[in-house]
Amino acid sequence: MNTLERFEALNMRQALMDAEHLIQSVEQLELTVIHHFSHGVYAREMHIPAGTALTGKIHKTEHLCIVSAGDIEVMDQNGYKRIKAPATFVSKPGIKRLGLAHKDTVFITIHPADTQDINELEAALVCNTFKEYREYHRMNANYDLDRQDYQAYLSQQSLLNDQSENILHVDDYHVMQSVIDGIDIHQSPIDGQGLFTREAIERDTLIGQAKIGGHRTQLARFVNHSHAPNCLLWQDLSHDIWLVSLYDIDPGEELTIDYRESSVLNIGMMRLAA
Repeated sequence: MNTLERFEALNMRQALMDAEHLIQSVEQLELTVIHHFSHGVYAREMHIPAGTALTGKIHKTEHLCIVSAGDIEVMDQNGYKRIKAPATFVSKPGIKRLGLAHKDTVFITIHPADTQDINELEAALVCNTFKEYREYHRMNANYDLDRQDYQAYLSQQSLLNDQSENILHVDDYHVMQSVIDGIDIHQSPIDGQGLFTREAIERDTLIGQAKIGGHRTQLARFVNHSHAPNCLLWQDLSHDIWLVSLYDIDPGEELTIDYRESSVLNIGMMRLAA
């Protein structure tokens, strides 16, 4: 395995964090936030003036969101949408949003709560970074979330009716005696078989090639989807695809990526070749 000091890769989570750092570098607007409590329910009501760009924290749990007034554009790991009041939707765990309000907007999130202490609620409900959320997800080992998100991804691909082949969904791949030293293939709690490391992997490590000369390797064949991945795909100057670690990975962990990122990467590759 090789370590990159610096590399360019498709990473929607890092793009959201970069946007947050950019927003934090300019003069901040103090938003009005109202906290409501009733019989074990907490509602956080935020008033967002028109023209405001903002990011939200990463939620650990599924919860209801209500846009009771206004018009706001939202980008997250799953893509883009424009939300106009009145609107109610369910937000899945691990989501971080970048928003731009076109009109004065009231955005409410609703959570179960056994305390009215705001600091305790924040600690229980949100994370500040994707690395922190990945650790929370790993410690709780709730693989149902990964399976559900994979099904959501398949539904999204079906709705898009994208005729291009995804990197991970082609029939041909190189057959290797072993994937790479220190990586095993065996039963995954997420789906089928997966990739598991026998040794610690440092952040930003080139684990191995997932696609060589247009053909998949076993790294691409067996890497599973997660809504909180610890790896991503990176394309080198030869248009080969590598599996790269996002964080420090412990021995025994399964290597995962976000399949949505692989889809967008494949579209980008096709455009480069056109």
